[in-house]
Amino acid sequence: MTNKIGWCDMTWNAYIAGLFDGEGSAIILTIKRPNLRRPFRFRPKILIAQKDRYVLDKIEEYLKIGKVVEDNFNTHKYIIFNHEHIFRFIKKIHQYSLIKEQQLRLLLRYINIATIKGNRSYNRRELNHIITIRDNIHFLNQTTRELKYDRQTILEANLYE
Repeated sequence: MTNKIGWCDMTWNAYIAGLFDGEGSAIILTIKRPNLRRPFRFRPKILIAQKDRYVLDKIEEYLKIGKVVEDNFNTHKYIIFNHEHIFRFIKKIHQYSLIKEQQLRLLLRYINIATIKGNRSYNRRELNHIITIRDNIHFLNQTTRELKYDRQTILEANLYE
């Protein structure tokens, strides 16, 4: 089936996967929320960066999820934060991803855990599992930047029944 740009879904999905493999990232952000019983929150993020906004706008138009924003360095970023939208993004492109397939699988595992849990707090075992997923994604991204919050800091800050 073709869309209004004239590409079939398979072509679009493969194109987006290739762009994501080269210019994208999948991460789980760790956000500190002081003065709360559970002071750390996890937030998954998909990002594709480009100097030219045109391609990212077309991806947003095709997928009907995410948002294109401009940063301070004249770079445009296609960003997805919503769990359901990240799930849909992964389902569309994972089979075409050659380089970042493992990151996508790990992110999908996190989203499955978070979806099942809903708004309820994680127990120590679940929290350990999520931190492992986050750390594995970070390792696979081969970034030299250190994680701001390590496992021990997060576990010690959370109070358990």
